[in-house]
Amino acid sequence: MEINERKQLLKKRILPTLLISLIIPIMLCVCIPFEIYANNSQEFLFSMADFLPICILIGFVIAIILFFAIFFLPEKLYKIACAVIISFSVMFFVQSLYLNAGLKSLVGDTLETNELSTGKKFGNLIIWIFIIAGAIVLSILKDKKGYISIVGIILSVVVIITQIMTPVSLMISKPEVLKSKVNGKSGELIDYGILTTKNLTNISTSNNIFYFFIDKFDGRFAEQTYESKPEVFSELTGFTWFKDHVSRYSHTYPSVSTMLTRNEYDPTKSRAEFLEDVYAEDDTLSVLHENGYEINLYTEEFYVYDKAEHLPEFVNNVSLKSNYKINNRFKLSARMIQMALYRVVPLFFKNLVGGITSSVCNSYIDLIDPENNSLYSSDLDDTYNVIKETGFKKIDEKQFTFIHVQGCHDVEPDMDCIPTMEKNFKIINEYIKAMKEYGVYEDATIVITGDHATAYGGYQQTTALMVKPSGVSTGEMAVSMAQTSHDNIWATIMKSENIVTGNDYGKSVFEIVEGENQTRYYSWHTWNEKLVEYNYTITGAARDLSKWELTSTREFDKTLMD
Repeated sequence: MEINERKQLLKKRILPTLLISLIIPIMLCVCIPFEIYANNSQEFLFSMADFLPICILIGFVIAIILFFAIFFLPEKLYKIACAVIISFSVMFFVQSLYLNAGLKSLVGDTLETNELSTGKKFGNLIIWIFIIAGAIVLSILKDKKGYISIVGIILSVVVIITQIMTPVSLMISKPEVLKSKVNGKSGELIDYGILTTKNLTNISTSNNIFYFFIDKFDGRFAEQTYESKPEVFSELTGFTWFKDHVSRYSHTYPSVSTMLTRNEYDPTKSRAEFLEDVYAEDDTLSVLHENGYEINLYTEEFYVYDKAEHLPEFVNNVSLKSNYKINNRFKLSARMIQMALYRVVPLFFKNLVGGITSSVCNSYIDLIDPENNSLYSSDLDDTYNVIKETGFKKIDEKQFTFIHVQGCHDVEPDMDCIPTMEKNFKIINEYIKAMKEYGVYEDATIVITGDHATAYGGYQQTTALMVKPSGVSTGEMAVSMAQTSHDNIWATIMKSENIVTGNDYGKSVFEIVEGENQTRYYSWHTWNEKLVEYNYTITGAARDLSKWELTSTREFDKTLMD
């Protein structure tokens, strides 16, 4: 090809190459991160301005790289490269809208790819292969009249316009998402309440109640760990392990708020309304407070509380003012892009990309109260580091300390749960060793459980529960097959601490005789689709699924997390 012809060819390539190079960066670095944030802004502790400019910059760099990677290619390779990029962008669009098997707006918590059948994953992959291979075949066909090229350009324009329309519509319908999340600048004190790490390492000289809550603490995970590494539980002297224990609900929301208050979930209310109301009255935390206990809650926003000001005023580690700063703006932006990538790749590859949750993104944000206490994070490493850096402190006031740790949400039944279990109990064991060292272990009431187990269709089986009552400190951990429930935990705490009230808390777990059939209740809620509540009655051993009876079903015109 002569030099002039080559120049003319390259000149003709500038506009289509520029257009094709922009499709994927616009999708992954601008439009999808924007849409994810806008539809889930309540879950994020940062503003749009904290990540979008860098995302746009990353997208610009990717576009330049793509442009020069394909611009100078020989004609046949150029057409193939353009076809591949266009077909990928089309499949990104189709995958995110139609092929994600229930994945909704916020990724990470909503798509259990391990539960999808191999056939469904490969079927999804075959669609991708068919479309991409078809585009490559079309690109190498003779196209004297340029029809194929025109169709490719039109597809590119359609995808770009369609993607841009979503942010535009969101800017019109949700203009607040463009504003700062916290309406303040780094280092500036603002009216934004948080649960802080204040008092996290306090241990009382008497009457300690420690309520450890391991997210998704499936009974099988505990048993598998004990079989392979019993030393993980070696510090739990005086404990009883209740192996036929069931949770009350199926998800972190509304499990944890009801675990704290004993108040039943009301599915007619929105998530924000319920979490505002559920702490208004209780016969649990308020009773402990009235009996001289300092109340400290270490858990996370959105799933357990909506705004810190709605928590009881006697919760000691609430700060109604805070300031925030981004500790790594580039990594935060990269995580938002990774979240977008997770949405658009085939089902087969989602585990390789990794589902990023809002809490992962929030880990790049530091929220600090006026006393320099940080926002509490349930991340296992974060919690452990705070404990080691702060060190335990002995105080005189009676303590109720509720500690929510990340637990086992990244673990599935066919995976190795032991490394995660070790990290969870590494934290718990630090407290137990400190109480033993201070000579207050025997006097303490300690509960270790989870909010729920791993789902089996519309129900679950056992959630692990381990309890040490006050007055016991020695002996290997005992095992009980008594049929217990989360409904028995507050009776256990109150009776262990000899707190007498006019309230009927039911039976303590230690009052339930092995072999005696109990009637227990459990509610399963659909997660990322129209809310359906399935109510079960369990009479007999929970490990026997024939004992689970579906007693009622209710449907609501919303999703669980609305």
